[in-house]
Amino acid sequence: MSICSLAFQKNQMLKKNIPICYAALESCNDSITDNCTTAAKSKYFSPKVFGCLRCSYTTSRMDNLRRHELVHTGDRPFKCIFCSRSFTQRTHLKKHIRTHCNS
Repeated sequence: MSICSLAFQKNQMLKKNIPICYAALESCNDSITDNCTTAAKSKYFSPKVFGCLRCSYTTSRMDNLRRHELVHTGDRPFKCIFCSRSFTQRTHLKKHIRTHCNS
């Protein structure tokens, strides 16, 4: 459960909202309420405030949202120099290149 359902496209708007969200957490008592859960009170809790404009995907990190957007654009920027395959993530390309090196 998230603290709030707001999503932001710009970091500065996110930074303005985070203190409000965490203030809501601190005002919670020990019982579970509509706005607060035990998991949300954890010091490791990170609200999912970055939302995709094309679907319901949300994340707590802007870089995850940028990577997710590739699902909608179909862009595969990481291309293999040995064959015609391409990938959305550099780590997937690196793993693939090892298949050429082991041949």
